[in-house]
Amino acid sequence: MKKALLTIVVFVSTLATAGAQSFMDNTFIDGMAGVNQHFEGNVITAGTNVFFGKWFSPVFATRLGWHGHFGKQVSSQVVRGDFMFNLTNKSSDLAVIPFLSLGGDFHSGKERNFMIGFGGELAFGLADQLQLLIDLAFTSDLDPKNTGSVPFFCYPTMPASIGIRYNL
Repeated sequence: MKKALLTIVVFVSTLATAGAQSFMDNTFIDGMAGVNQHFEGNVITAGTNVFFGKWFSPVFATRLGWHGHFGKQVSSQVVRGDFMFNLTNKSSDLAVIPFLSLGGDFHSGKERNFMIGFGGELAFGLADQLQLLIDLAFTSDLDPKNTGSVPFFCYPTMPASIGIRYNL
């Protein structure tokens, strides 16, 4: 009961904080490039990320975006949303930000799966509105029909990216 009450209090305070701001306050755009380690087949591919997000408080943010894997053996497009938690209270010099991801993975073979994941990023302040990002995640498609070595999970990948965040 205490956990449910705490969750409601945090959610309502986040909405109240967001309502007091203009929509564009604390919004950001991320652009990153890197590599993806695909554990099925042990394949490494190139990847890119583009995200649009918003800090609802100095600690909580969400971002929505696209992640692409590009290679001869594996190619997919991922649309995902991340729920971010800033452990350093949005420090301008360094931010340590773990996140949880939910989305859809669209493979080149017309296969579509629900995707879940988690990860973290380091954000280093370069200027007032600019940060250098180092982003590492682990994602996997969720397929109820998969009975492989790890039931329900398939196509596990680990994208590693470096890029820029521009705070609007």
